[in-house]
Amino acid sequence: MQANHPDYRAMRREVEVRLKQKKRSTRWAFFFINLLMFIVFVFLVLRLGQNMESINGDVVGAMVMLGVGWFTSVLFHLVSAILDLKTTEDSWRGQLMVQVMDKAMVDIEADDSEAPAEKAKRMMRLTDDGELEEIVLETDLPRANSASDYSKSG
Repeated sequence: MQANHPDYRAMRREVEVRLKQKKRSTRWAFFFINLLMFIVFVFLVLRLGQNMESINGDVVGAMVMLGVGWFTSVLFHLVSAILDLKTTEDSWRGQLMVQVMDKAMVDIEADDSEAPAEKAKRMMRLTDDGELEEIVLETDLPRANSASDYSKSG
């Protein structure tokens, strides 16, 4: 019976993919329209400036400010469109993954350094009567200042 029901999750994923594509294409369209209008504006200002012999300094200043502001707007549109690209998103995702993994590794190393000292490993053997007995190696014995040590040295 489930074959008769539509897969709502698949439909939702398809809608999200199409919505993202539509947003991306609209963002690029707005960028190119804005860029085209900016180029036309700059062209018209330059043509008007060539035809008028005496242009008031205030008008030139206003045109320069308008041009700089508009150029900034075009630049913001471009950056916004570039940030929406899949390659940019994948690059940022990779960089953030590396940062998170590095932080996790540092946290793990910090946890290891705060851990209590590991117990000394001991070797045991089974005696003839079935009991466990620790095997003490000569390197593990602390040197004691006994009378026999003094007699050997003196």
